[in-house]
Amino acid sequence: MAVITKVDTQNFKNYDYFESFFIGLASIGTFLNFWSLFFPTNGTVLIILFVCSLAILYFFENIRTSIKEVLWKLKEQKVFVLLTVLLISYFLFYSILKPAHFDTYLYHMSSIQWNEQYKVVPGLANMQERLGFNSSIFVLSAAFLYNSILGQYIFIINALSIAVFSIWLLKIVITKKNALAIFALIFFYFFLVEYVQFTSSPNSDLLPNIFIGFLLISLFLNGGIKNKILIYIVLPLFCITLKISSAPVVFISIYALYQLDKSILNFLKKITLYGSIFVLPWLIRNVILTGYLIYPLNELDLFSFDWKIPEEKVEMVKNLIYAWARDYSKDYFTVMNMSFSEWFGIWWPRQLGINQVFFVIATFAPLLASIYYFFNRKNFAQLIGLLIAFACFLFWLKAPDFRFSYAPILFLALFPILLLDPLFKYLSKAYKIILPLGIAIVFGLLVNDANVHYKDAFFQSEISERYIKPLDPSNYKINKRVKYKKKVYLSSSQKEFTFYGFFKDSPCFDQFPCAPRLDDFKMRGEDLDDGFMPE
Repeated sequence: MAVITKVDTQNFKNYDYFESFFIGLASIGTFLNFWSLFFPTNGTVLIILFVCSLAILYFFENIRTSIKEVLWKLKEQKVFVLLTVLLISYFLFYSILKPAHFDTYLYHMSSIQWNEQYKVVPGLANMQERLGFNSSIFVLSAAFLYNSILGQYIFIINALSIAVFSIWLLKIVITKKNALAIFALIFFYFFLVEYVQFTSSPNSDLLPNIFIGFLLISLFLNGGIKNKILIYIVLPLFCITLKISSAPVVFISIYALYQLDKSILNFLKKITLYGSIFVLPWLIRNVILTGYLIYPLNELDLFSFDWKIPEEKVEMVKNLIYAWARDYSKDYFTVMNMSFSEWFGIWWPRQLGINQVFFVIATFAPLLASIYYFFNRKNFAQLIGLLIAFACFLFWLKAPDFRFSYAPILFLALFPILLLDPLFKYLSKAYKIILPLGIAIVFGLLVNDANVHYKDAFFQSEISERYIKPLDPSNYKINKRVKYKKKVYLSSSQKEFTFYGFFKDSPCFDQFPCAPRLDDFKMRGEDLDDGFMPE
């Protein structure tokens, strides 16, 4: 972390607690990617992180002082504190619901279990192709799982991150008296509608979208990179390790590093250094898990390890992602042979009306960016942010499920509001009415949505029992009558290992180790951490 903070020593005190949180989360995630190359990511590393945190608080008096100052200032911000308490209560409610995302049971929990019990395992994706999806959310979730302490899984990373992000947006709404406040309020509502259901899940779509939303809005909140350049170096680089579809945001880091030193040689040195710190451990994990530098991009075929996933299987996985997002009702062979107009004609009517509106506005982003830059030529960083959001949008069109890239789409769709900022100086009196009314409407809608989710919760009658400790997902059966397949493997030394297999469409998330098929792979050595290779 010392190497990182050295970049912006002069302005280090300029970062607020929201910015520090995300920089810290990215730094911890990077450390865990490196740690996982040698050790399991379990309660041991959690203790290490806890001790380090206490040491930082003890040795850095300025941190303790600033915490006291913030707590003191909060006494004067009663409205903000009240809304924050309501918001935290809202997220606590969702955190005790069962993980809503089917992929949690399909492979998220399995990925976390492997990270918790073993260092990164060679060829793990041979067991199940999805275990090669190497999102940093899985090592973060494994470290902060609290399984060794509480005896059950608690997925807190997404819950904590969306709470911090939402409180940050709420602060913008209350403190800014301009178009950005209205933008933040609308963004706040639709972002929560899309993602709040994943609060209790280690879903791999939420955190990268939080990072992207935070980065894009920060560019306009801070007026560019200015005195907070560390945000725009660290967060985009780490964001890649959360989801490869967020790759366009790395250009924010490139631009920020170039602003530090425009000497080509020094610029290249810095890119190499920070890329090595934040991205290299993740790339190494990719190679170990799958045999590919970036999975499932079989185009980057550089290695020939014995655990390497067969190329045809990698191609299938990639096409399944594209096909499912375009038309989930047909097999992927059929969908991938469709033209754009064919699958788009099926996909479009299935989308929510509001998302169709967002899609249409987002397509005009280059025009909007041109208009904005014409009037704000001094702020090139904000133009880059707009173009990057549009690049994410184009990237997303390959697999157009809104949850994959909702933040950049929502940003582009709401951007016209920011173009109206000059008008807000004439609306200062009306704003005093619009703001509380808007907040009241948004919170009312969110409470109504929460009530709907409460009625749909499968343990509704036992919800009071979940206030102290959330439901253990491993106790939840999608189908209580499910019978899992079993197969006993014998190593060369006759050591027995029992593997569990999926039954039809029901994943064996409560069993370990678990695989959809039990005859597609074989063990490489005498133990599970030796890895797997194709059969």
